[in-house]
Amino acid sequence: MSKSEQNVFFTEFCEDMTAYIGVVESVKTAADVGRARDAMHALAGAALIIGANKLAETARRIEKTDPGAVVMKRSELMDDLIAVCEETAAEISRLFLSASRFE
Repeated sequence: MSKSEQNVFFTEFCEDMTAYIGVVESVKTAADVGRARDAMHALAGAALIIGANKLAETARRIEKTDPGAVVMKRSELMDDLIAVCEETAAEISRLFLSASRFE
């Protein structure tokens, strides 16, 4: 994969990650949890593909959480998810998006 392709791929991954966070953030009732589960399932799969295991584990934990608990603990789950997403984005940026001074 060329540096340009890496930039596109990982930029799109981070954009998708942000969208998935928005789905969980939008949960208001247990009826909304299905969309959040689907988003966390997709995020976990994408995270595994790039080796972001901590992000995958966090997404899976949210995906498997009881719908009522997702609603009641949404703020706590969001804090955990955002923290791991920020760590993942920083690592992606450091490893793949930062211009090398040796290029």
